[in-house]
Amino acid sequence: MMTLLLQVPNIFPTLHIKHIFAKKPSKNVTLFLILLKFFLFLALTTPGLLMIAQVFLGTEAAWSVTIFTLALFAHGAVTPGYLGNGLDIAPNFSGTIFGLANTLSSFGGFLSTWMVGALTYEDKCYHQWQIVFWILAITYISGAVVYLILGTGELQPWNNPPERKKVSDVHNEEGVPLKN
Repeated sequence: MMTLLLQVPNIFPTLHIKHIFAKKPSKNVTLFLILLKFFLFLALTTPGLLMIAQVFLGTEAAWSVTIFTLALFAHGAVTPGYLGNGLDIAPNFSGTIFGLANTLSSFGGFLSTWMVGALTYEDKCYHQWQIVFWILAITYISGAVVYLILGTGELQPWNNPPERKKVSDVHNEEGVPLKN
């Protein structure tokens, strides 16, 4: 039963809000951005608030399992936002954007493992885990606030760099026979 519950967040990322606005007319761009920010804010603040609940209720196993299940479920809603956002802001560079984002995400996974090990290595009491949960809550909520303030879904001007001149258009002496 628990395995089934943990798979629920993996089902919902396929329900993309973006399909509703697949051909974003100019009228709906603002509505689209508001919805995108709302869902991403909700998908990031909910796990953050649940980590705060974990700080206070986490000593009970049933509460911990429930809190983490709900946090993973809520965090699944972030997938349509960040995956589509790279395509929205710069379709010509979306591969590079995804590569950089995944690299930074991997670094975060490495750093968090080190942090938990450093905090709980010598003192494995629940108080040390409360510090970990507070850090998670702050990370989730601050990420949501930063995206709410700075995030955009509008095409960026750097997506279309100025055209370069073709080699054939530039005066080039290559191919001109040598003079005696």
